[in-house]
Amino acid sequence: MQNPRRIDPLRKRADVLAQGGPTGGTFFEAQAPGGEKHVVGVAQSQLSSSYPGLTWIVAVSQARDELLAPVRVIGWYLLLLFALAALVVTGLALWFSIRLAAPQVDIDMHLVDHPEVSHVG
Repeated sequence: MQNPRRIDPLRKRADVLAQGGPTGGTFFEAQAPGGEKHVVGVAQSQLSSSYPGLTWIVAVSQARDELLAPVRVIGWYLLLLFALAALVVTGLALWFSIRLAAPQVDIDMHLVDHPEVSHVG
C-alpha cells in the first residue's frame, strides 16, 4: 500500500503544467527504487502552438551522478590549473626575490685602455 501523504512529484508537476501553469519547464530530484537519485525535467511540448488540441508534456530523467560528472571533471581541471598557476607564481616570486636581494657586482670598465676622444666644439 502506498503512503497517502507521499505525492508523486512527476504527476504533481505534470498536472500543474496541464492546467496552464508555468509555460517554461521545471525540474526536481527524485529517487529511483534502487536508491539512485535522478534529476527529472518536465516541460510543455511546443506542439500546442501548432496544434492546439495537443497539449503534451515532455519529461526526461537522468541519473544525478551521470549529469554532474562533467562538472566534477571540470572542477578538478580548474583546481589543477589554479595549483599550477600558484606554483609558477611562487617560483617566479622566489627567483625575483633572490635576484633582487643579491649584492650588486661593480664592474670596473677601465680594465681596457681606451683612446682619448677629443671633443671638437
